[in-house]
Amino acid sequence: MLSVCLTSLLIISYPHSKNEFSNDQYEIISLLLESLSAGPPPPPPAPGVYSKDTLVFNKYSDSINRLDVSIVVLDHFIKSEEIPVQQKVTFEKKFQKLIETLEKNEIDNSKINFDSIMVSDNRKIMKTDKAYRGVLEDNNASHYIAFSNVILNKDKDNAVIYFINNRGALSGTTSLVLLDKKNGKWKIYKRIVLSLS
Repeated sequence: MLSVCLTSLLIISYPHSKNEFSNDQYEIISLLLESLSAGPPPPPPAPGVYSKDTLVFNKYSDSINRLDVSIVVLDHFIKSEEIPVQQKVTFEKKFQKLIETLEKNEIDNSKINFDSIMVSDNRKIMKTDKAYRGVLEDNNASHYIAFSNVILNKDKDNAVIYFINNRGALSGTTSLVLLDKKNGKWKIYKRIVLSLS
């Protein structure tokens, strides 16, 4: 009887923990898609203003973020590129371990569940199964995005993800994003641009 109860508990708890990972993963992917700019970056503050906390700057930033933006997302997870050693040693230890796991993470071309991505109405997400030169023009899109798997720590309050953002010819980046979960919500702790074209 006891073994039946224990087996039942294990069966019930396994999908729950897998679900928790999935929820965190898609919350992070959604956050990164929300952070993409719809238009040109806001101009620098006026001379003499050393902070971006001005009303004019905030008003302009808000207007840019409300514009419609079309985003093409690769439909499967990709492998992270290797992170340069000199960059790795600058991160806190809690992230160094996660980055090592990210670099070793084998990808089996597992598919992204687009139904789990939650973004604002002004974000039009389109999926593609491959990257090619004309992907932005063919979809009339502003961004082409590809994500690695999200790597979480044991407590599920730190995470790392690698992603590609291509905005057209000579306008692309590969980035490593470090995240913290505070008060039940994921926040970008640091974004490191690894390559720029």
